Amino acid sequence: MTIQKLWTCEELTELGLGSRTTIWKRVRDGVFPKPVKLTNTITSPNRWLDQDIKNYFKELQRRTTG
Repeated sequence: MTIQKLWTCEELTELGLGSRTTIWKRVRDGVFPKPVKLTNTITSPNRWLDQDIKNYFKELQRRTTG
């Protein structure tokens, strides 16, 4: 089992991926990866898997470099 970082929305905004609203719009539009919930409760925090964020950046780079 591999342990990977879980990103918060705040950390993603600090990376320059946009505001909280922008990130959620991108998730809704299928442009940005969906977060995972840590538990099955309604108050469970959303987190993004490190590998999903890395894949997002790789795909973004691939699209911009052709």
